[in-house]
Amino acid sequence: FPYTTLFRSLYPAAWRMRYGAEFDSLLDDAGPRWPDVADVIRGAVTMQMTTWMSYWKMALLAGFAGAILAAAGAFSIPDRYVASAAMELENHPPADGASPVDSAGKLPETLQQLELEVLGRDNLIALIQSPRLNLYPKERARMPIEAIAEMAREHLRVVPASAGPDALVFRIWFEYPDRFKARLVVAELISMFRTNSLVRQRAAGDPNAPGLGLMLLEEPLVPEIPIAPKRLSMVLLGALAGITLGLLSVLIWRRTRKFAVLNIALPEDIRPIVASRIGAGQYRSAGDYIRDLIRADEQRKAAPPA
Repeated sequence: FPYTTLFRSLYPAAWRMRYGAEFDSLLDDAGPRWPDVADVIRGAVTMQMTTWMSYWKMALLAGFAGAILAAAGAFSIPDRYVASAAMELENHPPADGASPVDSAGKLPETLQQLELEVLGRDNLIALIQSPRLNLYPKERARMPIEAIAEMAREHLRVVPASAGPDALVFRIWFEYPDRFKARLVVAELISMFRTNSLVRQRAAGDPNAPGLGLMLLEEPLVPEIPIAPKRLSMVLLGALAGITLGLLSVLIWRRTRKFAVLNIALPEDIRPIVASRIGAGQYRSAGDYIRDLIRADEQRKAAPPA
């Protein structure tokens, strides 16, 4: 495996032209271990971030990484489907000539009462625990059933669609990861609405009052296309976030970097000298020792001749 070529390709082109042959020879002689591989990669990143072409390179790399992470997160989220059906509430004239639906889009009182009865906590718990539906099995294994009922209420909606002088059309919809169960739940809710409307069909104390009827206008169908998650949007946002963070990191690096990083290979006969100085506490690292030598050389050059 040409690992030397792979490692060399990580460095900037100008650096490769000048030091590529020596770099390959050094790697071939040393036979790099995992710590050496980490040093090579760290040095390559440092070199890339200190070159003029680092902005677009880092933007490309960070954007690609952000897109990968966002795609992994997006595909770890299950699809969510919405099944719906339309029903008509008949024989419900608006009181005093007002519209059956107020300006805030709220349901009329009669339908509000039906909704509260159908979507009450006890009915939702029975719906969730129905063996035929078996809703939220994973959540039921770790959460109390009351909390799951509240969560299910957030996935249920009864919304007005249109209102006429003698009838109100409303829509029932349910959101769930399983599209077939979503359709079954809506069908069950239709049955529950019909049952409750029959109980309330006659006005209290007046058996001759006109009936309150519910008519099914649109059967619930099995949804084909999920409404969430929007995976393409998540991937694009992840790529954009990665590009932004990549450019910001290069900018911060260049603003805060005070000195260049050099990879220096010490000859075998010099290493004990440097190690003894470090062991004596004079220097913290070989880099400190080299910097001290450079400063001393600069001071010697700057000193006036004797």
